[in-house]
Amino acid sequence: MSKKHVRRLVKKIISGETIRLNIGCGPIKKSNFIGIDIVDGPSVDIIFDVTLLADILPENSIDEIYCSHLIEHCECSCK
Repeated sequence: MSKKHVRRLVKKIISGETIRLNIGCGPIKKSNFIGIDIVDGPSVDIIFDVTLLADILPENSIDEIYCSHLIEHCECSCK
């Protein structure tokens, strides 16, 4: 995990800045978004398991989330 980008995310949360996350960004990240993926790549700012995001982010701290082609990679324990 890039400490530089994690610090930037924490500073944005503390300062109340607009936070846009591109979850599961892969090789292409949306402009002005923080790219989060479980696998490192050129567009990934933070390497992290996105299934754990709700456990670490304060409630109402994210303004916008974008994800595309992510659901098919998640395991479902639904029966």
